[in-house]
Amino acid sequence: MKDRDGRVIYVGKSRKLHNRVSQYFQNGEKNIKTARMVAGVHDFDYFLCETEIEALTLENTLIKQHTPKYNIKLKDAKSYPYIKITDEPYPRLVMTRRRENDRGRYFGPYSGYPRCTPCWTHCAARCACRPAPAGFRATSGGSVPACTIRWGAVSVPAPDR
Repeated sequence: MKDRDGRVIYVGKSRKLHNRVSQYFQNGEKNIKTARMVAGVHDFDYFLCETEIEALTLENTLIKQHTPKYNIKLKDAKSYPYIKITDEPYPRLVMTRRRENDRGRYFGPYSGYPRCTPCWTHCAARCACRPAPAGFRATSGGSVPACTIRWGAVSVPAPDR
């Protein structure tokens, strides 16, 4: 939603856009914040997304890009958490809020750490994951211990601690 000057004042998402927008403009009781927002709306833009994850990511990006006056969530530096398997000789399973353009494999986004943590814990337990410290390197002449991490049928080596 945009104001008269073309500034974005609110970013939202909905599976049924017509129903969501209609709620704002129907006669009825609204809280003060919503009433002020609706009074300031001059124009709309919309994007169609294929998946819920795409919609969450787009909403997050637009809120950070425009910092709309009426969006209170995600205005700060936070973003949605992901679970990442690093692309290192000894892959690690980590939770991160930053999705980088690296060769790691990302799962998510999750709506928050309370949703992400149980999934991470489950994956770590099922895979018998013993996370390697960042920057771990095998010794030049030493041998690498047997596999202790399994992802489906693919096994990867993990360091001995």
